[in-house]
Amino acid sequence: TTGIGLTYTANSLTTGDAIDVASSSTGLTGDLAQIELTGANTGNTGTVLKVGATGTAGTGTVLNVTNAASGFTARFNDDGTYTDTTAVVISSAGSVGIGTTAPAAQFEIIGADAAATISAQIVNSSGQILFKTQNNRTASLNATNGVSGDTSIGTTDGTINFNTGYNNAFYHNQITFYSGGAKSSIQGFNGDPGVAI
Repeated sequence: TTGIGLTYTANSLTTGDAIDVASSSTGLTGDLAQIELTGANTGNTGTVLKVGATGTAGTGTVLNVTNAASGFTARFNDDGTYTDTTAVVISSAGSVGIGTTAPAAQFEIIGADAAATISAQIVNSSGQILFKTQNNRTASLNATNGVSGDTSIGTTDGTINFNTGYNNAFYHNQITFYSGGAKSSIQGFNGDPGVAI
């Protein structure tokens, strides 16, 4: 059948909540709310939960989640259970884990096993991934307009810098390739020619 099982209209609401489910329990082990589709049938093609703001003039947040506890802020399982060990999670500290429920960094991807191939694709018009520090220093990884596999690191002139710090001073080793010209150079410690090993 087609229809709506339960309808609540809150057109006159300006502040407050249309639906509010709250608990001050100190021993909750179940679910405060659960929406679940349990029927196993290929005819189930609908969406289990849909959240949206379809009015174009609105400036509010569609989904606002907060977490003052130490558990996951969000967890997405893909094995039909709620305990997938290779889930996608957002920890209470804001770390994102893909394929792991214990991300060791702010963003960590782990394959199915040690031999698994992890494929990530970032597509934009410039083919660039930009890394930026808090003091606005930048470095970039660029996919060039040449054949597949061509990359450049750093500035658009094809310069690759390997920077190190020693005694609070700044030194660099630099490799420069100019594909449009004849110049090709390798600089060693602090700009001296050659390679130091």
